[in-house]
Amino acid sequence: MEKNVNLFSKDNYDLADLSTDNKVEITIAVNELFLALTKMLKGWGFSAPKAEVTSKILMEANLKGYPSHGIERVLQIFEGVKYKTIKPNAKFETIVDFNSIGVINANSGIGQWAGHRAMNWAIKKAQSYGVGVVGVIN
Repeated sequence: MEKNVNLFSKDNYDLADLSTDNKVEITIAVNELFLALTKMLKGWGFSAPKAEVTSKILMEANLKGYPSHGIERVLQIFEGVKYKTIKPNAKFETIVDFNSIGVINANSGIGQWAGHRAMNWAIKKAQSYGVGVVGVIN
């Protein structure tokens, strides 16, 4: 008997349903994958901007040849949300903001979004001070 798995809702997801000994290769258009990943992340409680940035970063990793940092992470993200080690609505806090240096506390937020925010802040600092260094904790 075949069981359908709704990947777009954290309430109807069981990782055991995905286990298989057989590897299957699937080819999907980049724009379709982006829409599916974004919809899935939004279904797990991430805001549209967080879902879109995370989807883009995961896909870029795959496209550049780093699948271990790409969409393979989706199951880890799901487990993090399920077991509350990743908080979709985490609010970031600025811990340090001194000239060219900054530190963000991501408060268990998703790493791709935290990295994106940190990089944008580091770029702004570099434009002002010649160098920008921003770290992320939690």
